[in-house]
Amino acid sequence: MKALKRTPRPVILLVTLLILTSYFMMIQPPAAAEGNVVDIKVHLSGEPVLAISGSSTYHGTLLDTKNRMWNYEVYVTSTEGENITGASPSLESPATGNLTISNKTFSFDLMAPLEPGDIDININISSFTGDKWYKTTHTIAVVRPVTISATIDNPSNTAVTNATVRFYVDNDHIDTQIVDQIPPGDSTDVSAEWILAEFPPGWHDTRLEIDLDNNGEAEWTVHDRFYVEGGGTLILYLTILFGLIAMLGGIYYISKRKMR
Repeated sequence: MKALKRTPRPVILLVTLLILTSYFMMIQPPAAAEGNVVDIKVHLSGEPVLAISGSSTYHGTLLDTKNRMWNYEVYVTSTEGENITGASPSLESPATGNLTISNKTFSFDLMAPLEPGDIDININISSFTGDKWYKTTHTIAVVRPVTISATIDNPSNTAVTNATVRFYVDNDHIDTQIVDQIPPGDSTDVSAEWILAEFPPGWHDTRLEIDLDNNGEAEWTVHDRFYVEGGGTLILYLTILFGLIAMLGGIYYISKRKMR
């Protein structure tokens, strides 16, 4: 029987990691509901924290013991006078729709403002006749995220295709990026955002794993640390070159693809 051959592929040897500034705020609990009906309730699910200018889809469910038909209206407002330029849906252009007897769910896309701060998601429910109404407000935090950017160089004469790059902070997985292709002698940029409601002071560990074969095992791992002072001040523009010794020595680490 003919033996299967394993095709070698070059691992990426040089990664430049850049950590950008960030600070965070705590998310606020939902406010009490208002209205002239007491037998309905709205449950809202979605991200409690968004990055500035970020977006996410939120899902609502109306619980109505009498299974009636309703209109809904959703818009965002400032919690304490923050600048919410760029946020949507707005009071002037809300997300609207109908909740029927057979469907009491709704969804809407929320765009965060350009500046950090807390914003309120206002959900107004009203009867078709207009005589019954219910309003609830949910507060979410909008923050400046930690952006971790990596420049990945491929110094070999073989293209790298469909490599998986995983980002970790303090051993927590925050994102995965798929690199479609890095031509020989070329480079590509990947990035991930670390978003928290509160960013604890002290040292934090960052790890980036490169999985060439997409088998769950990293052929190349790089590490870095950054420090946050009390009050959320982050050391700015920390840049580390990884794999530099291997590059200078002209040694290319060769990984082997799993047998097919």
